[in-house]
Amino acid sequence: MTVPTFLDQLSQLEVALRSYSLQELGVTDAARLKNAFSAFKDRIEAKLWAKEERDFLEELSPLATEDSTTEQLIHQSAECKPQILLAEHDTRVAAFFIKHLHKAGYDVLWASHTAMAKSLIQNTEPVLAICSVYSQSSFGSDVIKFIRQPKKKRIPVILVAGAEHSDALREAISLGADDYMAQHITASEIVGRIKQALN
Repeated sequence: MTVPTFLDQLSQLEVALRSYSLQELGVTDAARLKNAFSAFKDRIEAKLWAKEERDFLEELSPLATEDSTTEQLIHQSAECKPQILLAEHDTRVAAFFIKHLHKAGYDVLWASHTAMAKSLIQNTEPVLAICSVYSQSSFGSDVIKFIRQPKKKRIPVILVAGAEHSDALREAISLGADDYMAQHITASEIVGRIKQALN
């Protein structure tokens, strides 16, 4: 379906809705329509965000997939900027971090799964690692365990987690993380935490 066709169908739906009044619909039906349109809006925004993020990530940082090689993911500028490992499987969160870390003068090594994170740690020299922690996944904890192996060079590890993942966060901290940030932290706070961890 093309975008013009989709917009035309939305216009037809709007015309159809105008033929109803709130009284004719009733409170229950009106609530059902409101919830349906809210869910529809969320799905549309998710699709639009996904495309925007993919385009942005392809431009700024190589996309980490199961088929990616380490060489494809090692992204180092001619100026040899400090590299930060970002262990994050959520594209939207990754896009936010990559955008602002680039602006702050860092290169980003993005890994969306454990195997790629381990490969990047073995084959590059990041100055710091940022790991997202989720209750439903051991991704962040697995990366921290790998970084904190006895013979590996110690680098600062900063966790990112939402309040709903407090149990996983406590576990990850116990594995040797240096700091943690709330999931909805601002760009300036991110850069400040990184500078603090590197000093």
